[in-house]
Amino acid sequence: MRRIFKYILLISLIIVFFVWFFCVKTGNVVYRDITMDTYAGVTIYNSRDKELVREAWEEFRKVDLFLDRYKQDSLLSEISKKASIQPIEVPNELFVLLRNCLVLYQKTGGSFNPAIGPLVDLWRPLINSQSDIVLPVEGEIRKAINLSKPDLIELNDEGHTIFFKEKGVSLDFGAVAKGYAVDRVMEFLKEKKVRNALIDGGGTIGLLGPPPQGRTLWRVAIKHPRKEGILGILNLGHGWTVSTSGDYERYNEIGGVRYHHILDPDTGYPTKYLISATVVSEKGFISDAYSTAIMVMGLEKGLDFLEKKGLYGVLVTPDLKVYLSKGTEKYFENLSE
Repeated sequence: MRRIFKYILLISLIIVFFVWFFCVKTGNVVYRDITMDTYAGVTIYNSRDKELVREAWEEFRKVDLFLDRYKQDSLLSEISKKASIQPIEVPNELFVLLRNCLVLYQKTGGSFNPAIGPLVDLWRPLINSQSDIVLPVEGEIRKAINLSKPDLIELNDEGHTIFFKEKGVSLDFGAVAKGYAVDRVMEFLKEKKVRNALIDGGGTIGLLGPPPQGRTLWRVAIKHPRKEGILGILNLGHGWTVSTSGDYERYNEIGGVRYHHILDPDTGYPTKYLISATVVSEKGFISDAYSTAIMVMGLEKGLDFLEKKGLYGVLVTPDLKVYLSKGTEKYFENLSE
């Protein structure tokens, strides 16, 4: 039942967090399937090339195999097992990705943390459990916090190796995987000279080219974090990506408290100051990472961060108030009022 409920929830999330569009007479090709614990899809407009849309979607599967550390035979799983024993040489793509994640760690003041694996492992059983739900004890949380430190990761640029200075350190790219995958699909489609496409990463949406039917703006719907339906719509031009993080995607409630999958690296607990954060950027890697980081930062720091970066954002507090970063009001339709 838990698995069925999970898929129903994910399907519902995708339906409401999607771009509204009209079918064009010349035809569109769509491919959707489950990957990265969600439904991901690619829509190419004014095309009937079914093979191309399948090839584009395949980029999602490649990223899933690349970045899922819970697959026993994945590269990240091997790194977790061996990198504290000796330096592990990794492919250039993973090395560069980790480098870029560490840059974002600095830019967000630690709110985005690619070394948060030990904390994710600690909370994952509770968040995914069906019964016998037990909160982690303080000692376990403190130990996981101490292991979730990027300064325990040693990178060697010359040999492209990764080394963990303590046993138990592990990487987790869950906060950027979907955005990174959307970027990969976007680049693939650009190389194939596709002019109009929508890439749906199940939490991150990529907009390639202008929308179909001669319209000037894409309409991207943001799910309401506490009820069925839509919170609002962003009207955006081509080339943008939109990512939403929230406490409603994966969670369990104990004593009326919602324990969800977005963790604060400093406290070791799920975040509590926002229930939804949407960020618009030119790259899915950035919007995905920043939407997670802002959930950690909270309202004031999150808005300040977005405005300093010149990014559009929609933040929702536990009392269901909606806050927009500077300039976002020109593009956002609030349907919750």
